[in-house]
Amino acid sequence: MIHRLLHELFCASVIRGVDATGFSALPVPASRTKLMTVKRPIPATRFVKMSPTWRQLRPSRIVLGHCRAATSGDPLAPGGLNNHPFVSADRTLAVTH
Repeated sequence: MIHRLLHELFCASVIRGVDATGFSALPVPASRTKLMTVKRPIPATRFVKMSPTWRQLRPSRIVLGHCRAATSGDPLAPGGLNNHPFVSADRTLAVTH
């Protein structure tokens, strides 16, 4: 149920931009402290169908998603450097704006 709601919200957010989509999640169990992060230079409507990590996401304490319109910075930069969420080197912090 929750994943379906997140799926629908992600697809509805595509109006924010079609150049890149990404998410970070802090999965359950609580003992896992590293964020799962995936970002791709594709619209959210394609991302939710193509990302195996997104499709298999169950359950999570926190999910942060982002859809981007490229106003500056190349969405195709290696490793999604310009795409959100931005993740700390130790993978314990994710930020989007």
